[in-house]
Amino acid sequence: MPTLEMEVIDSIIAFSKLYGKKSIVHISRKRDAIEVLKIGASGLAHIWYDEPVTEQELIDLMKNNSFFVVPTLSCIDEFYKIQSKNYNKAKTLQEQVYNDLALLKKFKIPVLIGTDSPNFNLNYGSDIYSEMELLMEAGFTLEETLNASSKLSAQCFGLKNL
Repeated sequence: MPTLEMEVIDSIIAFSKLYGKKSIVHISRKRDAIEVLKIGASGLAHIWYDEPVTEQELIDLMKNNSFFVVPTLSCIDEFYKIQSKNYNKAKTLQEQVYNDLALLKKFKIPVLIGTDSPNFNLNYGSDIYSEMELLMEAGFTLEETLNASSKLSAQCFGLKNL
């Protein structure tokens, strides 16, 4: 999959900080997530799904940067359906993502709601409810899920007076 060189991403993140803007980076691999968070990305669009994250990796990332994750579980769920003919493999990957979300929750790293529409024909409206259902399936409470789709999202994006 085409991607930007890390030097370019580093420059974009540096300029976003200079101008007081958020930098949200699309990722799919854990090593890319770790790298962009180390250089100061504000948040991640998607959660990695190639390998599990460790508690120590999250602790190390939290030392220098506060960040949020928009896991786009609906998008990942559709990806599993298309990419994996093997149900057991797809289920294992889903469990891994859910375990990583549990670690984010444990360390109080904000997890926000988002679908990454229009990928996989996800729409901007009603698919947000599927995303919320998937977050609850991953172990978040109703209150945490509603917060992830409203107040917490506003806080992470610096929106005031909502």
